[in-house]
Amino acid sequence: MRFIRYYKYYVCRLLAKLKLLQHLSFNLSQKIHCRKFRIPIIHGVGYYNLVPVREEWMDAIIKKLFSIRSGCVIDIGVNLGQTLLKIASIELKVVYYGFEPNPVCYAYCNSLINSNRLNTL
Repeated sequence: MRFIRYYKYYVCRLLAKLKLLQHLSFNLSQKIHCRKFRIPIIHGVGYYNLVPVREEWMDAIIKKLFSIRSGCVIDIGVNLGQTLLKIASIELKVVYYGFEPNPVCYAYCNSLINSNRLNTL
């Protein structure tokens, strides 16, 4: 059953093992908390976002914080945008500041933000 749910991830993983994914770039859709996102796969980077990280404790904290008041999120070490996707799936109208020193991750997150028309700074 898990394979059926995450078949896109497993197909990308198979392509990565066969050393084929690094030559491909495409977008796939993924639903996170009832919101649909476009997940770019760029030369093998980004397919980990096809499996949403199950962190119920973090979801509860984000929901609680945004129910109390609006504010901003400062994310140091954005990586591939996992936290960005989690926050955007819960609350779209949030000011998000993300910092990422790795140029590959930075370029990927820019593509992720543009693909989903997310408002970030």
